[in-house]
Amino acid sequence: MKRTIGLLLIALLASGCDRYIESEDMSFPPPEEPPLPVSLKITHLPDVIRLDWQATDTITGMRFRVYHADSLDGAYSLLGTASDFTYATGSLSSGQRYYFKISSVTPEGLEGKMSSAVSTIVGVVSAVINGGDKYTNSRDVTISFVVPLPALLMQVAEDESFAGAHWENFSVSKLFRLSAGDGTKSVYARFRFNDGSETDSAAAVSDSIILDTHARIDSVYFVPSGIALAKDSTVKFYLTTDETDGSAAVSFPGVSSLALVFDEAASDTLIGRCVYSIEYVIPGNIEAVDAPLLGRFTDAAGNVAMPVTSSELLNISNPPTPVTLVAVAESASGIRLNWSQSIDNDFAAYQIYRSITEDVSNTSSPIAIISSKSTLTFVDGGLDESTEYYYRIYVYDKTGLWAPSNVASAETYINEPPHAVTLSGRIDGGEVTLSWTAGSDEDFESYRMYRAADSTVAISQIAPLEIISSKLQTTASDSPSAGTYYYNVAVFDLQGKWTPSNWIEIIVP
Repeated sequence: MKRTIGLLLIALLASGCDRYIESEDMSFPPPEEPPLPVSLKITHLPDVIRLDWQATDTITGMRFRVYHADSLDGAYSLLGTASDFTYATGSLSSGQRYYFKISSVTPEGLEGKMSSAVSTIVGVVSAVINGGDKYTNSRDVTISFVVPLPALLMQVAEDESFAGAHWENFSVSKLFRLSAGDGTKSVYARFRFNDGSETDSAAAVSDSIILDTHARIDSVYFVPSGIALAKDSTVKFYLTTDETDGSAAVSFPGVSSLALVFDEAASDTLIGRCVYSIEYVIPGNIEAVDAPLLGRFTDAAGNVAMPVTSSELLNISNPPTPVTLVAVAESASGIRLNWSQSIDNDFAAYQIYRSITEDVSNTSSPIAIISSKSTLTFVDGGLDESTEYYYRIYVYDKTGLWAPSNVASAETYINEPPHAVTLSGRIDGGEVTLSWTAGSDEDFESYRMYRAADSTVAISQIAPLEIISSKLQTTASDSPSAGTYYYNVAVFDLQGKWTPSNWIEIIVP
């Protein structure tokens, strides 16, 4: 709080004026001349200028007239009257010099001589702490002074009575150390000017500032708590402290700083409970799992409080972003799935579902669960030929929320029997060696070697001598006892279809 007063600088200027009466002899004695006002003094108060004086004598019922002029020898006009030895006025213009004289008036109306003149200039005197700041967090402040005329000395103190203060050389600004202890600090100043006048201690200029050297956060919390928030949910964040006019903010994963505003309705400043809050609508791009809410506060004086976290943990869960799925048949028994990569930070898994109808969903068991975010393809095998299959991929996040892809379908190829291989053989020392051409089918499953007593037997009625699963192995051997044998190598595909080779006859001696 500032208090600025108009200072009327006093310059006591003596002006002499001889007044006398030339008179012839009279038949009655002349009246007694009214007493002359003396010791005229000007005192500057916050809103008015006050003139005080004395008189060489006193007369019961005596009154006084106060005159002023804008120059020493100018025309003095009546400013007002007084019944006592003091007069106050607040009607003077700032920045102008005024001259004052006082005359006394007897009860009979006889006016005496005017006093010697005194003068003063009306001007502004002020003291301002730290440029007018409301708060400071340091006891060391700078006080700036404004005076209309050169000053010689000044006194500056926190005590309005200036007890213990000493006069020091005047300067337009002064470093000053406030007394210890937070709270409102008032500093008073008075001056002594070149002409010998000075401000009155009762009219000292002053300024106030609030010393605040610490800040703290009492609590940080949010409502509602204990539930998982999602996109478009509304949550209200709170921070409580013991100060108004500060700057409060909260942060959590995805939001680095969310400014709060002073909540007057929730606050009770009488008990030092100051609440800052904001109502926040959760956007769609934020996720938080068991995250603390962090509160920060800087008070109006610039003190930074230690950050405080909420006791409740914040959970914000939005469904993952769906991926786009494509299905392509690769064979009569296999369909390849390809999809776009998940963009969610809390990705948990891709779960693949299959159906023979379009309403494929995650109500059944998945055919595959892929936990690698970068895996973007899967081959579904062992399928029936010439059958359309429907697929959907569900993206799951770490909170268990999921999002389905589009439905994609593909039809497996019609499965033709595999191409036959050409078989040949030879006998060498009782050992039969068979060789054949390599199979050419992509859905190759195995070679199966058969031996029979004649070539008219049905292969399906006999067990294979050997099953060879490598498409590249095109030889095999047999060591039967002496006799005539017929051999065949059938090619089987993944769907179980097969094609026999030519029969060959081998005679073992």
